[in-house]
Amino acid sequence: LPPLRSMRLFLSPGPDEQIADRYRALDNLPATRANVETGLQQFWAICHRHRDNHAVVYVAGHGVQLNMAGAVLLLEDFGTTKVARRMHGSIDLV
Repeated sequence: LPPLRSMRLFLSPGPDEQIADRYRALDNLPATRANVETGLQQFWAICHRHRDNHAVVYVAGHGVQLNMAGAVLLLEDFGTTKVARRMHGSIDLV
């Protein structure tokens, strides 16, 4: 396998959870809608720099709803803003 060129982490630990030292040392951001949206746009641009690039998006944690149509991930700021869109703060994983 070729070497890893970049990695982005969006971590939002719960009140009783801590980020492990090995991940704290990396440049990570809270998993908010704005951070994840910006990160995905940057990820897309990096992936398309060369046709031989390979990419993986891994999503894990609390707040994933699976159904017959796909999945929705609730981010750290889900339900905290008074935005007209009721799903603001979530990402559709379809």
